[in-house]
Amino acid sequence: MKKVFQSTIPLIIVLSIVVLVVLLEKQTVKEPSPTFAIETVSSTCMSEPHDLEISAEGKSIVITAPLFTPNPCYSVTGDVRFNGRNVDVDLTPVYRGGVCIQCLGEVTGKVVIQNLSAGSYNVKVTTTNGLATTIVRIE
Repeated sequence: MKKVFQSTIPLIIVLSIVVLVVLLEKQTVKEPSPTFAIETVSSTCMSEPHDLEISAEGKSIVITAPLFTPNPCYSVTGDVRFNGRNVDVDLTPVYRGGVCIQCLGEVTGKVVIQNLSAGSYNVKVTTTNGLATTIVRIE
């Protein structure tokens, strides 16, 4: 009887470790990494300046940013960088070329940052118009 008991102890230990590893893997389900998209939503002669807007929509942060340009023949490009809960957004107008009406332009860019986990994010948006910072809460 003693030999049977001694031979089952290593088996019980191995099975316990396997069960523990399986349980830990199930608890560490990875959420998708944040992604972003930047698009130009309008390009017009400026009649009245618009404000930059930053809001939470579901698991996303949405930024609508007007950029002032010499004329409306510009589009918006940029980059989004993540450092933990800090999100840095840089937006720049890019001249599209061609014949263009001469007026003070306002080009509006929209940035959608998706797949964010719940929590507070420090958002910093830099444009040719200046800098805006805020805290956005994702539920």
